[in-house]
Amino acid sequence: MLVIQKEKIEYPEKILFEHERLVVSTNKIVAIVGANGTGKTTFLNGIIESLQNDDHRVEFDGSYVMVHQISETTDPLSGGEKVKKALNKAFARKPNLLLLDEPSANLDETTQRWLSKRLKEYHGIVLLVSHDIDLLNLANETWLIKDKKLEIFLGNYAFTENILNNKEYKQERAYNQQQREIHRLEQQIIKREQRAYRIKKGNGKKLSNSDKKALSRTSHDQMEKKMQRSAKALERRLERMPKIEKVAKSQVVRFIDPNEAKYLRSTVLIVKNQTIKFGKKILIEDVNFKLKYGQKLWLRGNNGSGKTTLVKTILNNREKFIAPNVGVGYFSQELQDIDLKETVWNNAAKDSLQNKQVIYTVLGGLDLKQIHQKASELSGGQLVRLQLAKVLLGNNQFLILDEPTNYLDLETKKSLQQFLQNYPGTILLISHNRQFAKTVTDNDLMITNKKLLTREQRQQYDSADQGNILKLQMKLDQLISDPTVSLEEIKQVQMKIRMSQK
Repeated sequence: MLVIQKEKIEYPEKILFEHERLVVSTNKIVAIVGANGTGKTTFLNGIIESLQNDDHRVEFDGSYVMVHQISETTDPLSGGEKVKKALNKAFARKPNLLLLDEPSANLDETTQRWLSKRLKEYHGIVLLVSHDIDLLNLANETWLIKDKKLEIFLGNYAFTENILNNKEYKQERAYNQQQREIHRLEQQIIKREQRAYRIKKGNGKKLSNSDKKALSRTSHDQMEKKMQRSAKALERRLERMPKIEKVAKSQVVRFIDPNEAKYLRSTVLIVKNQTIKFGKKILIEDVNFKLKYGQKLWLRGNNGSGKTTLVKTILNNREKFIAPNVGVGYFSQELQDIDLKETVWNNAAKDSLQNKQVIYTVLGGLDLKQIHQKASELSGGQLVRLQLAKVLLGNNQFLILDEPTNYLDLETKKSLQQFLQNYPGTILLISHNRQFAKTVTDNDLMITNKKLLTREQRQQYDSADQGNILKLQMKLDQLISDPTVSLEEIKQVQMKIRMSQK
């Protein structure tokens, strides 16, 4: 059992969040989620530090290992290899407590599936910091860090998100109901004050006491004071009313492409009979595909399969593959067009045809809200997001995005997802984030065995592979039952089966 005493998480001399006493039972995966900068990594580091110092802030009787986040890198291949090596080393030690900080960053789809399998089979406690929804949904419990508080949800991320959505729905209904009540009370206050004023003025007539008595009316002063007291009582009621906060909603972005009518139904990209190489090494053979304006394609494949090389081949030969006069925006996490002397706003707005509201919404959605800050003052992650904003806001009809979700938190990723769904032009997306890619693209191509395959072609290949594996397994059974067969022959067939299953 892991016990973390009540405390405030600080860095440095700044309170990030606070939490009550936390208790985690054996064989449980705990997902720790929150926006970038809320203190997730600081929290994990503090747990390790407390265990090493044995200061009783954290109580745990067992072995522990932490896999730290690999620093931001523009080389997903080397980054992915480092992550997998660190994960393999951690699993090999079979610790009772495993702390993982962004373990899926830079991992390709195959390695992500491997990590999911290892976590499902793991016996012990896992504290998982991640922005990968597939991994977060393996959790039994979710700790959400928001507004400097840690809130516990007894389920995975999907369960937590559902609760939060219902909570927001109820809050929105309660807010709207309260606003109607506030409006009603304000109108009543105005009516009572107006009535008090009319009584004071007597509607232009001055009545004698005998007239008032004949009409069975109290004095003007008493009537006026009664109305004023009534209005004041309503005002106090309004002041004492606990105000319900309005639910903050992300604004829908409406990108404007003045040339949309010109490019509608036009083909913006054609690649025919191309062999993609890295040096002399063939990565992809016989590449053939095309994209029309408005189509959104997911380019898939393991690290090193040739996705980025294919994209750079296209960009280096634009006149050969891309239609004339088509604006192309390319995002690769390399800071190609950032002017460090200019502000965030000026960098984003330069050469953009979008209106100020769209620019402001895109910057806000990518968590770049200090629009007057100089680019030279931004962190590495902020500069990457600014580069992404420039690509989204540029005068382009065709976006090529290479791993745009790396190091984005869940909320920022949702904003980017919405931006791309509303983008009117063509998108070629390279991403290992399956959940994200499926929501923003309408088709995919995968690099498999040096071939660029459609879904239908992959099904045919998969069927053929399964048939080959069955034949090999039957052969292995025959060899094992034959006493004259050598151990080396059996090992060769076993190796072929393993290679076919990769």
